[in-house]
Amino acid sequence: MDIREPLFGRATPWQALPVAPDAFDHVRTAVIRLAGDTPPVRQALLACDEWIANVASYSGAKRFAFRCLLQDGALLVGFRDDGIPFDPTQEQDGDPQDFESFDLGGMGLGLIRQTAAEMRYAREGDENHLALRFSLEPPRHPGCVSECASHVVEPP
Repeated sequence: MDIREPLFGRATPWQALPVAPDAFDHVRTAVIRLAGDTPPVRQALLACDEWIANVASYSGAKRFAFRCLLQDGALLVGFRDDGIPFDPTQEQDGDPQDFESFDLGGMGLGLIRQTAAEMRYAREGDENHLALRFSLEPPRHPGCVSECASHVVEPP
């Protein structure tokens, strides 16, 4: 997945967002209108909410925007902001054994990594660009996070 223009195509415009936690309301409305209100979409929205909270709380951004697209059974969500450079793909998650470490951050990024099938970052000029791809198909592998028919355990 390339984070530049071909990922979303020219027909998918950026939508301006407030640099505030209530930006999530705009994203939720657009994503549900596009992809419906299903368990995989709600998981994707949880990850989006975490990213929005990070940008609103820590980036110092003055401009913030997003776009979304359905493609090949996946929801693609892109964010851009003019905040301080921050590459979430290079950050370490907090230690799950050490609850205190979550005060330093990392829990939200871990959630994004768990729910997104793919995460790409690029710094272009004075902007951070984050592209997330969420599978809308039920996972069919061990360790899946949502309902998976192949992992249903029958009662004894």
